[in-house]
Amino acid sequence: MSSSDKALLDATAAEAGAATEAAAPLSKKDSKKRKSSSSSEEEPSSKRSKSDGSEKKDKKDKKDKKDKKDKKDKKSSEAAAEAATEEVEEVEEVEEAEKPNPLALTNFRISKETVSQFAKRNITALFPIQAQTYDAIYDGKDVIGQARTGSGKTISFGLPLMERLFEQPRSGRGRGPVCIIMAPTRELAKQIDSELGSLVGSRSLRMMTVYGGTPYEPQERMLSQGVDVIAGTPGRIQDLLDRGRLSLSSIKYVVLDEADRMLEVGFAEAIDKILFTLYHPDGQESGNGAVPEDFPNRPQTIMFSATMPTWVKSVASKYLRRERVHVNLVHSDGNQTSNTIEHLAIRCPFSERASTLRDVIRVYSGQHGRTIVFTNTKREANDLALDRLIQNECVALHGDITQAQREQSLARFRDGKIKCLIATDVAARGIDIPEVDLVVQCDPPERSEDYVHRSGRTGRAGKSGIAIVFFTPQQEYLLTNIERRNKITFRRIGAPQQQDIVKAATRDALQGLAAVDPAVLPLFRETVSKYLEDHCPVDTLSAALAVISGQTTQIEERSLLSSQSGFRTYAMTFSEPMRTPSLAWSLVERNWGPDFRPCVRNMKLSRDKTQALFDIPLDQCQFAEESWSDARTTLTVCTELPELEDNSGFGGGGRGGFGGGGRGGGFGGGRGGGFGGGRGGGFGGGRGGGFGGGRGGGFGGGRGGGRGGGRW
Repeated sequence: MSSSDKALLDATAAEAGAATEAAAPLSKKDSKKRKSSSSSEEEPSSKRSKSDGSEKKDKKDKKDKKDKKDKKDKKSSEAAAEAATEEVEEVEEVEEAEKPNPLALTNFRISKETVSQFAKRNITALFPIQAQTYDAIYDGKDVIGQARTGSGKTISFGLPLMERLFEQPRSGRGRGPVCIIMAPTRELAKQIDSELGSLVGSRSLRMMTVYGGTPYEPQERMLSQGVDVIAGTPGRIQDLLDRGRLSLSSIKYVVLDEADRMLEVGFAEAIDKILFTLYHPDGQESGNGAVPEDFPNRPQTIMFSATMPTWVKSVASKYLRRERVHVNLVHSDGNQTSNTIEHLAIRCPFSERASTLRDVIRVYSGQHGRTIVFTNTKREANDLALDRLIQNECVALHGDITQAQREQSLARFRDGKIKCLIATDVAARGIDIPEVDLVVQCDPPERSEDYVHRSGRTGRAGKSGIAIVFFTPQQEYLLTNIERRNKITFRRIGAPQQQDIVKAATRDALQGLAAVDPAVLPLFRETVSKYLEDHCPVDTLSAALAVISGQTTQIEERSLLSSQSGFRTYAMTFSEPMRTPSLAWSLVERNWGPDFRPCVRNMKLSRDKTQALFDIPLDQCQFAEESWSDARTTLTVCTELPELEDNSGFGGGGRGGFGGGGRGGGFGGGRGGGFGGGRGGGFGGGRGGGFGGGRGGGFGGGRGGGRGGGRW
């Protein structure tokens, strides 16, 4: 017998022995049970009944005890499992906390005192643009930084330069600046001074700002006392140079912030003069205008810009070293704006702008948020700020406003005492207020770069924001340009509706109720108790919320498609996609009659062509709803716009309304057409045609117009 067989046999014998030992006590128990059973059969029936009752009770008690034990064990298991889960979560949290942050301040050559200054503001890490440019700037390299507006560019160039300056403390009355920072606006210059000044702490470093619109004497006095860093607008810096009050002989660091805006505000010539003075002290310029690479005591030059137009590239090629570092955090996806901004577009005629703006502010910003509204002209800013619909909520900010008023308005805006600024581009440029919730542009800008800078007033420092632009059908091509060049997508939405306004107003009112000091409630209880004796509590609170929110009268209804007041938007839904737009118009006439056709405005198709959307005047809505009887389609009030077909022009879309407008239109669509005129139209389409005339027209179409004339 093999050893393995022997081992198997021994194991089998052992198992058999164990089974015998286990069976022995079981047999004894069975024997006792059988004896007990036999004796019980010999007992009288009364005793047997009593015994049966006792056994049932014992079984019930045992079952109850077992159930209690099971429940106890289950609770213990659940508690143990919960404790184990909590322990795992705590371990994960500890591991997450212990995981090093590559952007932490301690990973960079930043002094302890500066880290301490940041800690007072609860800042422990850098933003990506700050981290990716820090070492290059600290090591003295020329740098071009491109990042989305609001991503922390001031600290990007300011922090490493300040650290270098802290390492080389200076003293002496009348000393000239070693660092000059140029910005396109006084607001941005002041912001730079404030931001970098917060890092100084107890260290010895003098900073100052210079900008136009203020007396020269105080600025000249500060310069005579000695300064290390000067931040200002190029115009005033050039003036101080011309007056002999500012010397650039000690400059080691030159910064151009928001370089792409300098040209627009007229500072290109001043910058060229300043830089020429810095890099050509002998007054001689090389053939191509570029500074020689071996130029002695050449300052370190840094440029930060959201975009890189031709002028900025020219300045960089002339004054920055060839071995410069270019950090571009925009090129990865092409999106020039912050990823935290939502881009919305609302079709709105000029006549409805003030009322729509009021509703937009209430819904998307509310009573507790901050809004900046951009206009193209100072007159528009004044008109909106003085409009009776919104004058209590807004203040204008433009070039005709005095510097003192500007600073007062901005301070009140930062403090939350003013909720809305209506500003021109120049006035608002450089404003950096992280808490701006909403930016509204009354018109889409001609230049895509302007949209980047306008919308960049919100969504700053990693916070979310909303950017809304009003447009007319004639301006829709500008939206397309902005989308294409900035790699963003506008979500077309309708003007805020009644339910949106009420919801937002209630939200703000409830937020106000939560802020009431409980100590004042007893002062009102007696009056409220008496009032509630005769009034419904729900209606009373509803009325109170209406008063608090300012919505005490009927809210006007307006179109989702055009923002025009006095209209309601409807959706005609089909079971299958429409092959031709004419089906919707056929159903309009079939259900409401030919005479009702002029009441249907702004008809548009949804992108999937399963819906036709249009407006009806409010005084015709009851008739329209009661008269609709088509079984194949449904008619509903539209509360939210679906995605619309691009340039459908249906019903005069694209570039006009019913009866003239809309390139590529359906009925009435047309470029500059009269009734029914339009390019590429369906019924009566034609370019510049009269009734039915036009290129590519359907019914009666013809190039050159005329009723039914021309070629098909």
